[in-house]
Formats: sequence, C-alpha cells, structure tokens
Amino acid sequence: MNELHAFTDPPEATTAEEKLIWDVVGKSVKRCWEGFHDCLERDWDLIPFWLWSVTLEKEDTKPFRTYIAPDTLSHYISYWQSYILFCYRMFSLKDTQVEFTTSQFQNLIAIQCIIDSDDEDKAEELETLLFKLSV
Repeated sequence: MNELHAFTDPPEATTAEEKLIWDVVGKSVKRCWEGFHDCLERDWDLIPFWLWSVTLEKEDTKPFRTYIAPDTLSHYISYWQSYILFCYRMFSLKDTQVEFTTSQFQNLIAIQCIIDSDDEDKAEELETLLFKLSV
C-alpha cells in the first residue's frame, strides 16, 4: 500500500511533466467550481439538486452545498490532482496491474503524446484531455 500511495504524492520540482499535469488539473477543477457558482448567479436553481442526486433520472430533495471552506476546497482539489497523477504514473509503468477503460486508456495515450511533444503551448489541449479523463 505504501508503494501505491507514493504514486499519489505531489510532483517533485524536477518532474516538469507531472508538475504541469498537477497545475492543469488544479486549474480545471477550480474552473468547474466557479462554473457551479455561475449557475447560482444565473438563478438556475434546480442545478444544485441535480448535482446532489445519485439517480440519473431524478433530482435530489437536497441541493448540492454551495459553500465549502477554502481550505476544504484546496484539500478536495489536491485529492483529485493526486488521483489523476496516480493514473498517469500507473499508465507510464510498463508492467502495471491497473486496468483502465478503453476511454481512459485512449485519454492517457493522448495525454502522454501531448506531454512528449515539443509544443510550447500544450496547456489548453492538455486541460481538455485531463478533463475528459476526470469525467
């Protein structure tokens, strides 16, 4: 378990590609949270009930929480960053025992291609792929 848990550790300053993934995932999750609050500002009052629901066809009776303490939000974001980094690191291993869905595997291949490319401005395309992987 300690070996697996080490794959969720934040990236070291020397690993530029992992640092990039970490930063892009954090930015993407923050943007999602801001998007949720934008729905509230537009008076789309039913959306929080659908977000809280565990049933695809029916909204919940309680709304999704609109307030999360800033520290808690930072922790939640870092958990997701760690999870995505875990997936990337496990994908990078040649003899991994982790199974990915076809969609996840294809996204990870595309992410690896972006990371390996010499393209200077890869953050936008990388954000799209990391978002797809998250979904």
